Amino acid sequence: MIFLSKIGALVSSIAVICLLIFASPVSAAQQWTGARQIDQLYPNSFGLIFYVEGSDLRPSGYNGPCPGNRMFIGKTHPNYEVMASVLILAFGSSFPVNLNFESTTLSSCDIAVNRATVAKQ
Repeated sequence: MIFLSKIGALVSSIAVICLLIFASPVSAAQQWTGARQIDQLYPNSFGLIFYVEGSDLRPSGYNGPCPGNRMFIGKTHPNYEVMASVLILAFGSSFPVNLNFESTTLSSCDIAVNRATVAKQ
């Protein structure tokens, strides 16, 4: 009986640890744009640049040369082909997109996109 209770306690401890590991929030360096329409696509030799409608994503006081709604998926992204295809389809179908991006890239010209969701209206 004591052996079974120790195994039960061990399993419970492992379950709590797994829950803490897998339920941890997304890195603070990542943010979501909220549902937005893609206004313009600009494919180039480095990847896909696109512009989304809505408010500027950059912090107030940003004085860089690029608009705050310029997003980028590089060809080196591990899922580039699928993401670019889905975003091009969303643009052509006027479906809104919700983009997850690296907030650490807000001071660069292109805001780097990690992943995206597309939904019908």
